Amino acid sequence: MGVNLNDEYLVKAINCRVVPVAGYVMNVCNLRKGDLEKLDKIVKTALRKQGFHGKQANDERLYAKRDDGGRGLKSCKEVYDETKVRVACYIATSNNEWIEVLWRNEYMKEQTSLKRVAEEAMGRMNAHVEFNVGEIKIGNESYVDWHVAWKKLKNIIRKGQIRNKAETFREKRLQSEIPMGFDKDDHGWLKCNTDPRKTASIFTLQEQMIETKAWKKMRGLVDQDKCRLCGEFRETVQHLLAGCKKLAGSEYVRRHDNPLKVLAVQWAIDNGLLPKGTKWYTEKWERKSNCK
Repeated sequence: MGVNLNDEYLVKAINCRVVPVAGYVMNVCNLRKGDLEKLDKIVKTALRKQGFHGKQANDERLYAKRDDGGRGLKSCKEVYDETKVRVACYIATSNNEWIEVLWRNEYMKEQTSLKRVAEEAMGRMNAHVEFNVGEIKIGNESYVDWHVAWKKLKNIIRKGQIRNKAETFREKRLQSEIPMGFDKDDHGWLKCNTDPRKTASIFTLQEQMIETKAWKKMRGLVDQDKCRLCGEFRETVQHLLAGCKKLAGSEYVRRHDNPLKVLAVQWAIDNGLLPKGTKWYTEKWERKSNCK
């Protein structure tokens, strides 16, 4: 975590160097849901200690693809499902006598059966799949080549995971209120050279996980969530950024003026009116009025 990487490459490094270590164990061991949650928690705790993930930040967005407004981290729970389905595909359709004996023995098990684990994983993706001896049934179609079956199942898994994360996130009304209104073009900044701490801070703002009165009411800390400045509307991040009348004449005006100051100073430098290296915030600006 001490490596100086931007947010995108930090997540890629974790996906390539950290998560696969757990993947080796998943090939041969059955892990419980609690075990997988502990593995994910280890990664999230390390990120939070460095300020790379907000304390109240949403996990669904942490694991969602960057094209969908997430950060692209691999979840151990999702990797476990993919691993078990892939191994079941290979063993179920193998022609090797030793592997066939192993697979038939799987049918005698109950809770720990690889067949059952793989079928339940596909059930969570809303897909009916049966791993039989010598074939795999996906809906009404049968497959005997494990490569073909796995390619189809992998596509179903990826789509199902995206759908499940979106549905879970949508149920968190306060956190999803702002991000769910974004278009795909709004997520382009997630692929830029952004510092992980800044990314975490922006996500915290977007998900309204700072201590506004709406946040406190959601947790039962206050009885009402009206803005403490204007007293008219819910005190959400969205309201404070653009909807509070008390801030309209000061903070909103300053936020509007500062980008214009940046452009004005750069224009003056380009035209030789100010020396190179002049900072926009060091210049004194006089307020002019056209009214006489």
